[in-house]
Amino acid sequence: MSATAPSTPPESRVGVRSVQFGVLALFVLAALVAAYGQIVRLLVSQWSTNDTYSFGVLVPFISGYLIWIRQENLRRLPIRPSLIAGGSIVFAAATMLVIGRLTALIDIQEISLIVMLMGLVGLCLGLAWLRQLLLPLGYLLLMLPVWEVLTDRLHHPSQLFSAAIASRLLSMIGVPVYHDGVFLGLPNITLEVASACSGINFLIAVIAMGIPQAYLYLKGWLPRAVTIGLAMAIALLSNGLRVAIIGVLSYYQLSESVHGPGHILQGLFVSSFGFIALIVGVRIMARRFPKPPEPLPAAHETVPTRTLRQDLLVACVCATMVLALVAAYRPEYSPASIKAPALQALRSHWAPVPGRVPARFVAGSVPDTLTAQTYQAPSGERIELFVGGITDTTPDGGLGYRSVTLPADVTTSRVALRSDGEPLEVNRAVVRRGDADVDVLFWYDLNGSTTSYGRTAKAYASAHLLTNLGAVPRLVVVVADRPRGAERTELLSEFVSAVSRALTAQKPELE
Repeated sequence: MSATAPSTPPESRVGVRSVQFGVLALFVLAALVAAYGQIVRLLVSQWSTNDTYSFGVLVPFISGYLIWIRQENLRRLPIRPSLIAGGSIVFAAATMLVIGRLTALIDIQEISLIVMLMGLVGLCLGLAWLRQLLLPLGYLLLMLPVWEVLTDRLHHPSQLFSAAIASRLLSMIGVPVYHDGVFLGLPNITLEVASACSGINFLIAVIAMGIPQAYLYLKGWLPRAVTIGLAMAIALLSNGLRVAIIGVLSYYQLSESVHGPGHILQGLFVSSFGFIALIVGVRIMARRFPKPPEPLPAAHETVPTRTLRQDLLVACVCATMVLALVAAYRPEYSPASIKAPALQALRSHWAPVPGRVPARFVAGSVPDTLTAQTYQAPSGERIELFVGGITDTTPDGGLGYRSVTLPADVTTSRVALRSDGEPLEVNRAVVRRGDADVDVLFWYDLNGSTTSYGRTAKAYASAHLLTNLGAVPRLVVVVADRPRGAERTELLSEFVSAVSRALTAQKPELE
């Protein structure tokens, strides 16, 4: 006769089988939907519009599968609500949601959703359940479009690495190429590895696919860490291969354009190659480090039915009340707006043109009301400048953030200019309009310091809203037109540097 671990006594589960607690569970679910329904809808919208996180729609299903394969272990766990530890996590998640709403930071609100799910498991089911479900629930973080705060700094090194790999591959097959930083000079075309094509976006998707494979098939932290490292290497090498393929097609004139449907198909081909390589690599390591079946949890002491019922009732009621309160909370905003700066320091070399023009490529609560000042150089060239507070009150009384909106086919890169001998990093894009190329450069002024990262600016703006410390953070946008194909002049860089110096010396004026 084979020995098996005894099942958990039925007394420990009587609470969840009764109709009254089933009704309470429905109340908790309804309150959860009321508190986070808008965030979930926004997530779905982000998956469908943000190519970087289009894989996010698969993450909940993978998480569900990781929970499903634990069903035997979960059946043996007792229901023991953790009112203190689980309640603390729920309270922390609710606090994050409120802060996210106060500062209009969607990232914080999305992260609070995952924390809230963990808290509800711990509060209503117990810490043993939370330990079993920690990986599947934590894995849901990968579906959130919040990872740019970590990956933004990796774009430029990845651009350089991809360009170097592509240059080496092109040279190996006899294609003449001159490699200079992120540029690949071919006899008939010069290719630039832009930040949007750095491979970092693919990196997140590969890691999201590598984590469940490492957990399901490998034993030990070292093989699993190697799998994640393999996923990162595959993403970077695959991107270098993709750039090389574009170089070959351009050199032999097999593709009319480096953009368009052909470009997308090349990306899909290389991405599929990367995923296959990851699967094969995991299967090979699984032969050496196979994961054994997980042992079933040992039987636990019984919990009196009355105590369990009371704890579960209190847990469900507390969870419902907290979720209902945060669902009902809608803050009112009154962010300070700033006057358009005169920037007297610019007048010595740049003459302001009377009147103001619509601020191009700047999005706000009411974009049609945003205007820019035009400056003219002695040579006659004109440059438009928009400076405005990052935060903006929306018509419905909410809070929004001004941003730069560019056409879907335009990629943004970061460039370093010189300002008083110091490097000034700004975002740069080139928009084609008819017979002209439009240069768009933008950055953020944070109380005298500058950054090109929008998430950093939002974090600063949210801290300013909560504490009212420091100056009002500002969005700075410079726009200049030039004939199609004409070289960009140094005048634009000089203007940007002059604006940066003038803003650093001037504090924003509140209206």
